[in-house]
Amino acid sequence: MGRAKKILMVLVALAAVLVIVVVLVVRPMGSKFDPPEAVAGADRVYRVRNNVVDFYTARLNEGATDGANTGANTSANIGTNTSTNPGTNTGAILFDAGLDSRGPTLDALLAAAGSKREDVTAVFITHGHADHIAGALLLPQAKVYASALEAGAMLGDSENKRPLPKILRKIFGVKPVKITDTLEGRVEIPVAGERERVLAIPLPGHTTGSYVFVFRGVLFAGDAFNYENGVLTYPLELVTEDMAAARHSIAQLSTLLQGVDVKVICTGHGGCTPPDKTRDLLDVFVKQASAGQ
Repeated sequence: MGRAKKILMVLVALAAVLVIVVVLVVRPMGSKFDPPEAVAGADRVYRVRNNVVDFYTARLNEGATDGANTGANTSANIGTNTSTNPGTNTGAILFDAGLDSRGPTLDALLAAAGSKREDVTAVFITHGHADHIAGALLLPQAKVYASALEAGAMLGDSENKRPLPKILRKIFGVKPVKITDTLEGRVEIPVAGERERVLAIPLPGHTTGSYVFVFRGVLFAGDAFNYENGVLTYPLELVTEDMAAARHSIAQLSTLLQGVDVKVICTGHGGCTPPDKTRDLLDVFVKQASAGQ
């Protein structure tokens, strides 16, 4: 047997071992999670850390009646719950869906909110990276909202210009996720029998089709920006398509959120801001981006 052939056989064997390690060791890590917790300062919103990514659920009260938000288009009630009667729990929504396509993480998060998989009516996807979409496959009855610009990434047909998102998708075996309801521009989506609404705002940069969502005073940022070491920070450049666009989008946040009540900001990898510091943190961050810092 020639030397070149022996080297080839060794490389093939090493590749096979690597595949086995990924399947048996690394891939199950996608189901690792920390105990879910309620988001401080938020109304029935819960967070779970799934490996390295955070995603969220909000429990709905479709039985609410007195003072319920019936969809009037006023800035005062965008992304808020105006019901004075909690009613009964008859649904839940998700903001992103994590890395775990097996189910333990999703089930734990929903249980913390007093919900089950069949209660979930909608999943709002901030962007199409694998670590934000996998759990949506476990919810065939739910609508999946995302930008049409993220469809290719979510189906696996196209990926971020950076290589890491594609590598992670392969490692963790995340299957294609189909968007059922595409988002275009700034839009409000009725939930809870049209008694509440989710405000969707495009914020390109991390990916071309990145969105942030506002619901009950919580802004769900995905990876459009992050929260770490007590401050809001730019998205990780290693997996961001266009940092200049991300900075520009962040600089526009004061205008984009004018008239919108934001009490807490919840991110995709750094958890949530303290409600008593959120406004100051956001103001400092926007000024930083506006100054090109």
